[in-house]
Amino acid sequence: AHFDSEKATCPHCEKLAEAQAGDPSATAALPRLRLEKHLCTIPFIFPFVLSWVSDNASKETLGAMLCAVPLTLDVGQVYRIPEGVAEVAASRFASAVGAGLRLSQAPVGEVCLVGMICFYGRHYVSYFRSREYNLEWVLFDDSHVRQVGSWDAVRAHISEGHQMPLVLFYAA
Repeated sequence: AHFDSEKATCPHCEKLAEAQAGDPSATAALPRLRLEKHLCTIPFIFPFVLSWVSDNASKETLGAMLCAVPLTLDVGQVYRIPEGVAEVAASRFASAVGAGLRLSQAPVGEVCLVGMICFYGRHYVSYFRSREYNLEWVLFDDSHVRQVGSWDAVRAHISEGHQMPLVLFYAA
């Protein structure tokens, strides 16, 4: 799936910027722009990359951050979805389901957290929900794969292990 977003400056602000070019004091008078992201195509999976200021975080910081991670997310609250994009996505997802993939619905509205990649030390691990374990969370490490259990258990495991989530994956 191809994932695009667009941003643009309104024509009024472009004219103001051109008229005030070369005058540094005029820049402060420019109106503040509201940045909007538009989803041009809808992917099967929505990855969200997190950025950290250091290579390690305290248990408290990790715990607070993980409490703020939504288990479900309304894509329409993150991106504007232009008319027609939702219909194309629904058609594409219907074709994928017809081809044998098991997808609940096109992720035009609500999507769920299905996995994440974490970093600690010089090591990466991942957690994903698994159908084989009744949609409970599973830890994938270099040497083993094991069931962790509920989201609360995953949060505790990540905080205790000082594992810093880097990429969150959401899907329908």
